[in-house]
Amino acid sequence: MKNIVSLIALAFIIGSCANIVPPAGGPRDTTPPKVVKEKSTANFQTQFKKQRIVLTFDEWVKLDSVFQQVFVSPPTNERPEVTLHRNSVWIDFDNNEVLKPNTTYTINMGNSVKDITEGNAAKNLRFVFSTGDKLDSLFVLGVVKDALKGEPVENVLLMLYDNLNDTVVKRVKPLYFGQTDKEGRVKIENIKAGKYKMFALKDADANYLFNQETENIGFPEQFITLPDTSRDSIRITLFEPKRTLRLLTKETSQYGAIKLGFTREPKPGEASITYDNNGQTVVIERGKDSTSVFYNAVNDNPWNLYVKEDTGHIDTIRIRAKKGDFLKKRKLQSTLGRTGTSPQHPLHPFKMVFNAVIESIDTSKISLLDSLKSPVAYALHRDSLHPREVLLETKWVEDMRYQLEMLPGAFMDIYGLKSDTISRRIVAQNLKDFGGIILKIGNLDSTQSYIIQLLRDDGKVEKELVTKGVSRYEHTVATLPPGAYSVKIIEDMNGNGEWDTGDYEGHRQAERIWLFKLVDPLRADWEVEAPYDLER
Repeated sequence: MKNIVSLIALAFIIGSCANIVPPAGGPRDTTPPKVVKEKSTANFQTQFKKQRIVLTFDEWVKLDSVFQQVFVSPPTNERPEVTLHRNSVWIDFDNNEVLKPNTTYTINMGNSVKDITEGNAAKNLRFVFSTGDKLDSLFVLGVVKDALKGEPVENVLLMLYDNLNDTVVKRVKPLYFGQTDKEGRVKIENIKAGKYKMFALKDADANYLFNQETENIGFPEQFITLPDTSRDSIRITLFEPKRTLRLLTKETSQYGAIKLGFTREPKPGEASITYDNNGQTVVIERGKDSTSVFYNAVNDNPWNLYVKEDTGHIDTIRIRAKKGDFLKKRKLQSTLGRTGTSPQHPLHPFKMVFNAVIESIDTSKISLLDSLKSPVAYALHRDSLHPREVLLETKWVEDMRYQLEMLPGAFMDIYGLKSDTISRRIVAQNLKDFGGIILKIGNLDSTQSYIIQLLRDDGKVEKELVTKGVSRYEHTVATLPPGAYSVKIIEDMNGNGEWDTGDYEGHRQAERIWLFKLVDPLRADWEVEAPYDLER
């Protein structure tokens, strides 16, 4: 019995030794693992023959995100197998892989090798070898930023090709490449002298090819020549190409409303919508993310809706939804609710948004009274672009309290449903509750148009202005709500009044954007200056 207990204890000890457990207590480990050269395959070899590469470290390590972190430049036909063996990492080429002659290869390990205690990643871990007599030693520095946001982009491939054909990025893997860090910076090393075409690519399918519409791309205007290229970083803006407009989703199950989703926001004149005329009422509301088609049919007969994509293809949508007890379950409602108080900008109309398209308004059931209970003249407008919105315009008196009363049946939607009573207190704000921003923008190109936007903290556009034909622009934007603001300046190259992304096939960069945040937040009854120089 004693021998059995001893054997069990021995088995427990052996089993415990097989599991690597980080030591507890003591000072925190902040030192990353280091390669032990004497126990590793020699780095920076020439006349390299295909073999297993062994990297042995001075402590126990683990592998993390190998597929995302480990890259070979130039790319091999098959990814090498990277495996962990105690405190060593093995790199094995595919059996059928043939290394190119007289070529310098770099295996970038990224942050894939970490210690097991604190997850400290081995720094600048690269294995370099040449199948020829010498190692190439030139390098390129790059920095990649998002064209729309102006922010650095991480995990973007910066790629070099000695094939200078325009279509190379779609057909051939790069000769050299590197991957950007969190600052959007990248250094491609061990390059041979020559002339190269350069691209930045957010590679969605990890095949080193620009072969998907969803992949972002960027490119410098000129070829890269080594060793003559400046050692300064080459700056590239990464943009999402304009996607082909296609119908992605269509929701038709609910009577009265069809929701259409597209690959991108349709521009005016795009995605034309037609339909079989069965006497039904149809109203189209276009949004940024989707397009809604509201309808009310005179019978339950099915009908077709036709959506034309920019490829010329027409998608036919069969509408079979029946009215049934739709009217019994539905109510015409406003986002205002039935009662409440609304602060009101003294220079803007009062906006009401409903859950259905408004077909008619009975003004005899609507009254606007001031604080003395005197009637106030007003005008109501339905927005053609936003058919569920109604705007009430009047000459608001600062600090005045108004009472807006809307009796049952004041509004009727396209389904014939009428609104219930809506009672709203409206408080006109004082102009002193608002502030102003003095825009002073220099070094504009007088031959170009510019769009200038004032943005709130949440990214909402508070004010948009357009200027053209000036080298300096000064303008005061008044009656703005207090808060933090940023200024976005868009160089509108084609003068269409909106930002346009780049076009690789057309050799056109994305329109440039400058974005700067105001140092001081805007306060009530105050003006702040917003000076900016585009050359800066």
